[in-house]
Amino acid sequence: MNEAILTEIQTHKWAMEPTALKAFVEKVANLSAVSVITSVTVDMPKKILQVVDGVAKIKISGVLIKSVPGWIRLFGFDATGYDEITGQIAEALDDNEVSAIELIVSSPGGTVAGVTEAADAIFNARNIKPVTAVVEDLAASGAYWLTSQAQSITAGRTAEIGSIGVYSVYYDWTGFDEKAGIKTIVIRSGEHKGMGFDTITDNQIAAVQEIIDGLAGQFIDSVAAGRNKSTETIKELATGKLWIAEKAREMGLIDIVTIKKNNNNQNTGESVMANEKQTNQSEEEVKAKVEAAAEEAKQKHASDEKKRLAELKGAFPNDLEFAIEQFEAGASLIEAKAAFADVLQKKLDEKEKEEEKEKGKEAGADPLKSVDSAGEGDGDNFVTLGKKMAKEEKIPLGQAYKKLAREQPELHKAYKESLGL
Repeated sequence: MNEAILTEIQTHKWAMEPTALKAFVEKVANLSAVSVITSVTVDMPKKILQVVDGVAKIKISGVLIKSVPGWIRLFGFDATGYDEITGQIAEALDDNEVSAIELIVSSPGGTVAGVTEAADAIFNARNIKPVTAVVEDLAASGAYWLTSQAQSITAGRTAEIGSIGVYSVYYDWTGFDEKAGIKTIVIRSGEHKGMGFDTITDNQIAAVQEIIDGLAGQFIDSVAAGRNKSTETIKELATGKLWIAEKAREMGLIDIVTIKKNNNNQNTGESVMANEKQTNQSEEEVKAKVEAAAEEAKQKHASDEKKRLAELKGAFPNDLEFAIEQFEAGASLIEAKAAFADVLQKKLDEKEKEEEKEKGKEAGADPLKSVDSAGEGDGDNFVTLGKKMAKEEKIPLGQAYKKLAREQPELHKAYKESLGL
């Protein structure tokens, strides 16, 4: 295993089943030309959102990484980027043809970096559209972190679930160096700089442990929120252990264990029949739960939209057409106000050019003398004062107009009326 791979391991905190990480790293380390190919940018296509009968199918498989380097897929590794997951979630929410989201999970987990953003995206999506998860074979560590954010979780009987926890790996090279006749000297600015190049101290371990505990706490809190369990309940399960599906269901980590009927042998035994009956009951309960959550999300969305429309109408009572246009575009009140300022500025510019052209006035002269709302004589209308302010204060004309509007609202109001606003 080359030093480049070891260094890469030490740069990450991992939420990944340990044996899977070891196998992944060893495979990468044994690749020919890995040191060359990892230094080259290789663009590979990202995963595309699949929609089947209105359900967005988001596959979470292989090693999970914040953003998958092209060379990993070039060598045929199965990997999923957290950025791909959040991107597909956003795409599914924006697609009116998508009525629900389903996560299809088969992963040992991956890096901690990026997982919280993806988990939050899944959890927040539940407020808009139903989100379910299906575990095919494995949902371990970071993969379970994501899976736990779905409203219901289904797994096959042989699927493995759990491995809640976080870890990091450091290598002490001193023994190796001594055998090679090398003495390692680390010149450091602080006790924790250069950790791993020489003997690792108890204080250094304690510092890393503090970070690991903090990340694990976030993992536990996220699972507790996703599964609607207490933090203490999940903390007791955060041992890094994996459980078979039925045991995971009993502990509340998943909701349904799917059992395939044996068509060749009707006498499959009372225990299987009992489990199948229990599974069907659970499935009905979860289905009702998801439907209720979807209806609640739908009602909340409708209420939020009604409130947003009222805010927009209240902000633009003299231009309801503009308010409705902004509502249909999905703009918030702040975004609509910014858009209105742009529209106003454009009309100001167009009005000034039009009157300058019609009246043949020289550049910089008063183009709107007839709109002297203050009644104070030439040069005192809104446009002229705005130009004067821009020149004196050496600020952009648009900024000057906005400042003048705040300082002389009546003058600004009269000017807007002259523009038909």
